[in-house]
Amino acid sequence: MKKFILLSIFLISTIILGGCSQKTTENNKDLPNEQGFRRPDFGQPERNADITGIVKSISGNEVTIIKIERQERPENTEKTKDTETDTTKTAPVLGTGTNGGRFPGAGGGMGRGMNMDTDQQAAMLERIKAMSTGDVTVTIPVGIKMLKPDTEITDKMDMVEANLSDITKDKMINVWLDESESENKNASFVLITK
Repeated sequence: MKKFILLSIFLISTIILGGCSQKTTENNKDLPNEQGFRRPDFGQPERNADITGIVKSISGNEVTIIKIERQERPENTEKTKDTETDTTKTAPVLGTGTNGGRFPGAGGGMGRGMNMDTDQQAAMLERIKAMSTGDVTVTIPVGIKMLKPDTEITDKMDMVEANLSDITKDKMINVWLDESESENKNASFVLITK
């Protein structure tokens, strides 16, 4: 009888502890990474985007992008005292990170810019273009994964599959380049953010 009770207690405690560790693993997915922000997972590569900017023009599958470098945010003084930071890391992906991942003055309180009138959108676009670091032309091969925000849902940031026709002038995009081709600028993943 004692063996049965001890075996039952052991099995119950194993199941409870196993369930708790599973919950902890699931919760860790939402914790901030080493740079201090949550990065939504839309299926993009683990590294940061190679090119971020606004589409200047598109001809066939070649896209000319006004490249924008994201401003580095100042490091938390307490964090820099406690840990050593790696200065070789690139800036976070636009559309993620602190301040909603938006540029300064991009209007974080307006429902991701959906409620802006055309004058406000044009002014914001001009401010962003002023931060440009030049143009870059990228080839977007057929069949790569491309995502865009679902415009029908306003309370969540859901992404849906996009195609080349969704990339139009003045759209903000993030492009991950194919690392196997160093000479050509071929995209391996595209995320349309606005």
